[in-house]
Amino acid sequence: MSIKFSGDSCEILGGSKGGQILIYDLMQNRVTTVVNDAHEDEINSVCWANRESSNILFTGSDDAFVKVWDRRNFGKNNRPSGVFVGH
Repeated sequence: MSIKFSGDSCEILGGSKGGQILIYDLMQNRVTTVVNDAHEDEINSVCWANRESSNILFTGSDDAFVKVWDRRNFGKNNRPSGVFVGH
């Protein structure tokens, strides 16, 4: 539903209709990260927090939430670092 290149153009961040976050590594030519059930509805907006670092990212969904994610926590709990309600 939405994709954005990282600041260094090495990765693509994507949000799916099924509420998944996907990160595709262009150098490895494969999906390196999948976060299932990141949202309860389709993710229609994604972005990296800044161009210098690809650790923090944002997702927006039709479930009315904008979520802040820290990649350093992926694999540990896959929970957002922050949630903004009503967007």
